[in-house]
Amino acid sequence: MDGNENNAKKNVVIINSKGGGGDFNRAVRMANSLLSHGYKAEILTWNRTNSRLNSDNINMHMFGYNPQKYKPLGLICGYLYWWLFVLNFIISNSYVDIYHAQGFFGFIPVLPICLIKKKKVVYDLIDFVADSFMWPSPAKELIAFLEN
Repeated sequence: MDGNENNAKKNVVIINSKGGGGDFNRAVRMANSLLSHGYKAEILTWNRTNSRLNSDNINMHMFGYNPQKYKPLGLICGYLYWWLFVLNFIISNSYVDIYHAQGFFGFIPVLPICLIKKKKVVYDLIDFVADSFMWPSPAKELIAFLEN
């Protein structure tokens, strides 16, 4: 490693599974802050309503799938498609140095691939998924363990 490598701009991708909501607005603010501090920042987001998202000209990679159109399995299938979208992005884009997963549903596909590819991961715990749904006891305990 030469001395210039530490001064190189780091590429950060913020993974947001709720495009259009408050979490997405927070992702945009974080990306703007990273950009203003010399990082390269992008957002990978799931736009669940296919509406126009205001990204302040930040480079966005958008997964457009409205789970409400495909009831009753729309959300379950949506998460599977979303995770495949995220996995494909990570595998296909080696330029990224740091993945910032906002919330548990963005973290699931990131962790195993980033461990294999030796990428840095930031897990931003937005809400406690273990307490947010009526999970069977073993699943709730596993999710609570992962969230902690």
